[in-house]
Amino acid sequence: MEKKEFEEECDKALKAQIEINTWQKFIKDLEEKNYSLIIDCQKHVEASKLANKVIAELESENLERQVEAELLLDEIERLRLAIYRVFRSLEIGNDFTAEAHHGLENIEDMKRMISKHEDDKQQLLVENSVLITLLEQLESNGIEMESQKIYFKQEFKIEAEKLAEVNNEKDELLKINRQLEFEVMKNHQHTGVLDTEMGRLRVQQADLHKAYIELKDAHSHVLQENRSLLKKLSDFKEEKWLVDQENDVVLLELLAIANQSVVFRNFGTKNVRELNILLEDLNSQHEVNNNLEKEMSLLRGKLEMQEAENLILKGSVHRMEIELQVIRESSVEMEKEIFYGKEILIQKKAKLLDAKMKLEAAENLNSTLQNSGQTGE
Repeated sequence: MEKKEFEEECDKALKAQIEINTWQKFIKDLEEKNYSLIIDCQKHVEASKLANKVIAELESENLERQVEAELLLDEIERLRLAIYRVFRSLEIGNDFTAEAHHGLENIEDMKRMISKHEDDKQQLLVENSVLITLLEQLESNGIEMESQKIYFKQEFKIEAEKLAEVNNEKDELLKINRQLEFEVMKNHQHTGVLDTEMGRLRVQQADLHKAYIELKDAHSHVLQENRSLLKKLSDFKEEKWLVDQENDVVLLELLAIANQSVVFRNFGTKNVRELNILLEDLNSQHEVNNNLEKEMSLLRGKLEMQEAENLILKGSVHRMEIELQVIRESSVEMEKEIFYGKEILIQKKAKLLDAKMKLEAAENLNSTLQNSGQTGE
């Protein structure tokens, strides 16, 4: 359960890191776009300043030309008066021919100057029209840049909010990283406990294996004793059967002797002694039979006890085999768990290192964005 929660937290941290990387890339692209727009805006501002300067110079030059035109008009008026005087002089006489000729030359010069002034004025009008068009275009670009500036301010505000969210996620990631480090430390401790438990289980396995071998040897010894007891019991049964056969023969002989005792009563004490001897032998045979039956009963009891012990030993051996198998499986499972835990620890350490590096990069990017934002404001 802890391993599953740990993996889920790692997946969440990885997803958050991917989102942070995505936002960082988006902020970086937006920063580059803002930088490009700022450069374009600066160029337009410089061009607008230059256009204003040129317009001011042209207006000043136009004013000078207007002053010159007014002076020329005054000069033309004076020339008209001079011409008028010339004509009046011509009406009086021919003495003023030279003066009239001089006046005509002045008039031609004035006409050329007026024509040149008109050309210059026309050129100035064209230049003014071009500059006005350029100024209108610059004003339009300025309005557009202002709207873009407002838009990018809003975007910057939105990105600042997103950056705050990213910072919150970063704090959450730092918290998760601290939790992961704590989990890693716990896993180290758990691995140590597992190693200790593995050592204890290995010792227990060795003890159980030794006890299993001892029980197996005892079981073999008991089986050997059982075979020996069974052989003795078989021998006793055979011996009892032989004794029973002999007893039957003796009984038949006794019956025959009893039947013939009347006939042979006269044989004397010798036959009586023989009969007594036979009776004593029969009694001893009965005692032997009784002893054999007792020994057979004891052997049966021992055999039953041996069989019961055998069953107990078999049960103990079976239980020990099961325990040994369980211990082996537990050992294999623990070794797998320790190996898997070590691999997870290595992976988590690598992820923690990567997360720390990315968080440092995010902090550097945040400080850069904040500085650029302050500069833009």
